[in-house]
Amino acid sequence: MVRIDAFVVCVNYAGELSLTLPEMMKHFATVNVITSMEDGETTALVRSTGGNANLIRTGLFYANGATFNKGAAIDAVLRQRAHAWTALVDADVLFPRDWRWPSLLPGNLYTAPRRMCYKPHEHPRPHEIINEDWELYPFKVDHEWAGYLQLFHTDDPNYRHQPGYPACYTHAGICDSMFQQRWPRRRKVRFEQAVLHLGVDGQNWAGRSSPYLDGSLPAGADEKRAKLGAFIKGRGHGPDRFAGEMVQ
Repeated sequence: MVRIDAFVVCVNYAGELSLTLPEMMKHFATVNVITSMEDGETTALVRSTGGNANLIRTGLFYANGATFNKGAAIDAVLRQRAHAWTALVDADVLFPRDWRWPSLLPGNLYTAPRRMCYKPHEHPRPHEIINEDWELYPFKVDHEWAGYLQLFHTDDPNYRHQPGYPACYTHAGICDSMFQQRWPRRRKVRFEQAVLHLGVDGQNWAGRSSPYLDGSLPAGADEKRAKLGAFIKGRGHGPDRFAGEMVQ
């Protein structure tokens, strides 16, 4: 079997990661969790898990006045990678227990279809999500190879010609879109098996604002939503439409 290493950004998602990490560890050679210096819960979870789960802590999420620069944190890690299959996975993405990797071809960007468990905080016993019939959850129609799962080889010319992950945006809502645009459509492949995404997508780009698994809201949730709304409202048109969302 080909070696694949996962890199998982997890800031204020320790609850979801406690569900998804054990399954990821079965399907990747290593699971490298990237978190902030302030996130003690994620730090404690990964350190107590051990095994093939590794912890990476960084202050880059908020450097230079960024709201939540996910791209900068990922970029710092990817620059140390060479000659390797690399999977970028969201902390709230659950792999099925019967997951099987198909044959992989360098030069392709891979992802999986995803089912959506939109309200895991309303599930009476969150840990049972792992064992439930996933047909209860609807498929999300994705037109991009979005950041919840992006798998590629670091020797891929589509990656190497523009090295690094986009690190210039002040929030997490653009970097993965820009990254996947490097691959032509004929080089983008979706697996047949689906993953399960725990929560609503597109809400936490400025930092977590969605409810925790216990139903409580993160501190500053309204402020984070307002910041994201202001970014989107301020977008212009043409090639410079994201200028107001770049780190100064």
